[in-house]
Amino acid sequence: MRAMYGVLGNKVVIALTGWLIPAAYLALNWSAATVAAFGLARQLDAPVQRRARRRHHLRHRRGHPRG
Repeated sequence: MRAMYGVLGNKVVIALTGWLIPAAYLALNWSAATVAAFGLARQLDAPVQRRARRRHHLRHRRGHPRG
């Protein structure tokens, strides 16, 4: 890539990939930890909420365009 973009372009490519690859590994690590935590909570018979509740009460306020 250095020959294609020059020295400055090479620094930009390295900066982007140097940020993107650790961010992807971090996201994979967090998702694996979440799956493991839910599995552990299920084994310990802890109450696990499967989905977040939607806040329907916020839509029915006065002055809301869709309320």
